[in-house]
Amino acid sequence: MAAAASAATSSINMHSRLVALKDNIELLSKVHQSEVLRICDKGGVSGSENKNGVFINLTCVAESIITELETYLDYVRDQEIQLNEIEQQKKELTTKYFK
Repeated sequence: MAAAASAATSSINMHSRLVALKDNIELLSKVHQSEVLRICDKGGVSGSENKNGVFINLTCVAESIITELETYLDYVRDQEIQLNEIEQQKKELTTKYFK
C-alpha cells in the first residue's frame, strides 16, 4: 500500500512539474523558446510542428532533460531579475544626476 501511495504522489509531483514547465516555456520570448527546443533536440526529443509552433509531449521526455530545462528556466529568470535591477539603478542614477 505504501509503495502505491508513494507512486501516486510521485506521479502527481511530476505532473505539477510538467505543467509548471509548460507554462513557463510558453511565457518565454522566441529567443529563449528556441534555446528550449535546442535543449530538447540535443536530448533526442522530437516534436511536431505546424503553423502555430512546435509541440513537444513533455510526458515522454527523460528526467535529465526535464531537469536541464528547469535549470535553464531558472537561469533565464535570474537573468531577467538582474537586468530589471540594473535598469532600476540606471533610472535612479539618471534621475539623481541628469535631471
